[in-house]
Amino acid sequence: MTPPVKIGQFDPDLVTSTLNAVHTACDRWMPRGHFHTLGASAYLDDIGDYIAAANAQRQWMLDTFKDAYDVIGTALSGVVPERNLTTVLQPFAAAPGFHIFEHDAMGYEPSKHLDLPFQRVLWPEPFSNPFTFTVLLEQPEAGAGSDWWATLDSHDPTRVIYELGAIYIHDGLTPHAIAPLLIENGEYRITLQGHGAYMMHSDVLAVYF
Repeated sequence: MTPPVKIGQFDPDLVTSTLNAVHTACDRWMPRGHFHTLGASAYLDDIGDYIAAANAQRQWMLDTFKDAYDVIGTALSGVVPERNLTTVLQPFAAAPGFHIFEHDAMGYEPSKHLDLPFQRVLWPEPFSNPFTFTVLLEQPEAGAGSDWWATLDSHDPTRVIYELGAIYIHDGLTPHAIAPLLIENGEYRITLQGHGAYMMHSDVLAVYF
């Protein structure tokens, strides 16, 4: 899965309702330097802080964003051909959350990286096939996307421009970065983000942030 593959789509009403809920919950946004998250993040938080925040926020996130999670779960169920796997929340991790960039993110330098948060969460059983998913909910006039490289030493990335409301998935192990940010005052770049893996004994896909 490189670059990311589109596996589903939020309808316009779901984009709007999810986005409204994110903005309404601005008092819950967690500052992360040049951006915010809504929700605890395995790759950003100290493990003790992560577990506490994940537990405190989980039910609110599940109640508030149930419709969005349901659509993502349905889209993910068809990722493994002819399997129709059930998608569940990773039991010891945070619910999928949000990246929120505003105008002050213009000073942010996106870094080329791999997605390795599966190394920072507790797994109750063996797992395989880690992945990452992204849904663009709001974008600046300049658009939003990501850059992809063949290796960490490669130059000249391939750019993927995101479609609003589309659900994209990739393996997380191909070097990538957010495309350079061009965000004017009053604009936002907001994505619903999550990671996941196949839990081998339970035969389900487990997602988290």
